[in-house]
Amino acid sequence: MFRVLKKRDAIFLLMKWHNVKYLKKTHKYGLPLPKLVNDALSIDRWFGSTLWADAIAKEMKNVRVAFDALEDGRNSSLSNAI
Repeated sequence: MFRVLKKRDAIFLLMKWHNVKYLKKTHKYGLPLPKLVNDALSIDRWFGSTLWADAIAKEMKNVRVAFDALEDGRNSSLSNAI
């Protein structure tokens, strides 16, 4: 029983460490990493580009099918599979 609890505690520590590491990572290769869409759009305004906006639009185009509603009001089968 003790070994199971010890293993559980080790897994929780790894999860906590991974979450903290993700939250602390703000830059990569000297460029800021956005956590929210608003952050990404403000980075675009700061640098005078549309790279983040283009990436968000491309991703939304690819996943939109999962959120589209059918004509009779039901959700698509893809959204039910999630």
